[in-house]
Amino acid sequence: MIIKGTAVFVPVRLKSRRLKNKALKKIGNESSIAWCIKNCLKFNKAEHIILLTSTLKEDLPLTKLKFTKKVKIFKGHPENLFERFLDAAKKFKVKTIVRVTGDCPFVSSEIINFLFEKHRNKQADFTAASKCAVGTGAEIIEVSALNKMYKYIKSYNYSEYMKIFFTDNPEYFKNNIVKLPKKLVRNYRLTLDYLEDLKMFNHLLKEIKKRKIKFNIFNIFKILDKSKSIRQINDKKELLYVSKAFKKQIAKFTKIKKAIA
Repeated sequence: MIIKGTAVFVPVRLKSRRLKNKALKKIGNESSIAWCIKNCLKFNKAEHIILLTSTLKEDLPLTKLKFTKKVKIFKGHPENLFERFLDAAKKFKVKTIVRVTGDCPFVSSEIINFLFEKHRNKQADFTAASKCAVGTGAEIIEVSALNKMYKYIKSYNYSEYMKIFFTDNPEYFKNNIVKLPKKLVRNYRLTLDYLEDLKMFNHLLKEIKKRKIKFNIFNIFKILDKSKSIRQINDKKELLYVSKAFKKQIAKFTKIKKAIA
């Protein structure tokens, strides 16, 4: 059932340095961003799926992509993700955002549904999983909380790490960090940043088609659990934003210094 005022926001640009134009790279016969949108559409409580790109010419190819009527394309600030989100929320009258980054082609609708229900039950400002396979999860954000955040932060630097802004300020926001059921948790890398990630996704998709099984997170995990050769293609690639050193480095941007009235 669609819940009015709820939308999935998928921020995506074509500026990646590690894997050029990664959103347009093919996994099977479809682009990575098309896979992401397709999996977001499985979350049936959203009014819209909104692809949020920038106003820059370099991102123009993203605005030419064709999706179903439920998918909208919004062009906003190139660097300030807070502003881009809030402008899109205003235009489409969104109250609750399900944030899925555009480099997650195999994001899990099962995890989104679980987090969304926990978010509503807790009446939280922000909800995320405490642990999940990178690239499979999402964040649930109230637009009212995002407005509050943007009012008090000093800079929009590192705004792409939106989760850290909330987790660094638990005294100001009702954060809901959820433990997922074990069946939804693994330690695999299912995000697209490197050529190795792209190779892994294509091998994984080929195996799913070969077995003629349903495309969902349970079957993805079933294959990766048994296929060491597939999961090892990209498992040595590290994530910058999870390191303590990186979090400490950006704390001067993410931590609210001024007391909120």
